[in-house]
Amino acid sequence: MLRVIKILLYIAIFGALATPLVVTPNILPYISTFPQAMYFRMLVEIALVMWAILFFFKRVALPSRSWVLGTTVLYFIVLTLTSILGFNPARSFWGTLSRAEGLFTLLHFLAFFLLLISVLRTEAQWRWALRVMAFISVPIGVVAILQTFNIFTLLPGGCGEAGCARVNGTFGNTGFYGGYLVMIIFLAVFLTVYETKKVWQWCFGFLALANLVLLLMTGTRAGWVAVAVSSVFLGSSWFFLLPAAARKKRLFLLGGSLTMLLIFLGLYL
Repeated sequence: MLRVIKILLYIAIFGALATPLVVTPNILPYISTFPQAMYFRMLVEIALVMWAILFFFKRVALPSRSWVLGTTVLYFIVLTLTSILGFNPARSFWGTLSRAEGLFTLLHFLAFFLLLISVLRTEAQWRWALRVMAFISVPIGVVAILQTFNIFTLLPGGCGEAGCARVNGTFGNTGFYGGYLVMIIFLAVFLTVYETKKVWQWCFGFLALANLVLLLMTGTRAGWVAVAVSSVFLGSSWFFLLPAAARKKRLFLLGGSLTMLLIFLGLYL
């Protein structure tokens, strides 16, 4: 019985990673992220119940102490205090239907973070979790491309005969999709560097470039700047961390970072 509960716990966790795929086209205009939030909350709460049962029978352990865990918990303590002491505590706690990002939802993110670091204990488990997150962006990208040609869209009323000037994928909001793509681009870059097999490296390298193009198609300038600045920061960091003998790699990172910055600044300005 406990083995079945553990399997269901993994299904709930990996199912929560697929939250961006939850779609309600044109059913709830302007609140397209609310069904995704409800789906995520439900799975996290189910996973917490199953984790508690396994913990009671000593089948799972508490998260290991680390500075990442400490700073994350401290952030949420401060966030909770500011929500309670703010101008509208109820609004801060519940959020709105159109955003679904109140403290109540954010606490579910904290719970999900604790579940991940408690349940996923091996390198292989984390690797597959990151792969799933990256590959989930593929069908979302397909939806975005279809929106460009006005074949499929989540926007109420469609985009007209010319198609969508700014794509939003399954999010119904170009800003939300742009923020999601920023995270996925750097995740794909990380997996490209981290993976040891050439097949995976090429796969995630292509995925990073494809999502970069989709980010341009969202027209989200904040996302463009985020990628440009982060690319320069990461490229410069790797430039100084790599040994002096790896001169070609150092020059490639520096040149690539500066090129990325110039491209996105040109698009932004």
